[in-house]
Amino acid sequence: MKKKASLILCGLALLLVLMTRLGGASAYFTSNAWAKGGRTLIMGSVNEILEEFSAWTKHVTVKAEDDSEPVFVRARVFADESVELLILSEDGSWTDGGDGWWYCGTVLSAGESTAELLVKVVKLPVGAVAGTDFNVIVVYECSRALFKADGTPYADWTAQPEKGGTQ
Repeated sequence: MKKKASLILCGLALLLVLMTRLGGASAYFTSNAWAKGGRTLIMGSVNEILEEFSAWTKHVTVKAEDDSEPVFVRARVFADESVELLILSEDGSWTDGGDGWWYCGTVLSAGESTAELLVKVVKLPVGAVAGTDFNVIVVYECSRALFKADGTPYADWTAQPEKGGTQ
């Protein structure tokens, strides 16, 4: 009887030790979650991208809010590799930087909008339907307009935000 009680006691002690280790593993599995969506990160001026889609062309403009400081704007376009795009600026105010970005050559002041950047879909996958089979995504960045000693504006696309502040 004593031997049986000792075995049961040892088994319970072993089970108790295993349960303390299981708690940590269980916490790991319950601390991870998946989420959809996104958040806008605002550092400095607030600007808004406006997109309209018609006749397989995305018309993109960027509008500075009324309290925005002067900024330069650049945009980049992403699409599935099976979709061929033609990006152009009819008035020449956007130029291809050769680095995947299109740069608006004028300073965007408070309340102003850029000229349209046109993103035309010229080749589609066979049987593709817009909005279901592929997406054309436009991302933009703004850089505070900096000024040389003679007053000429320029953009510093390598500038990093200061800790605790904005750039």
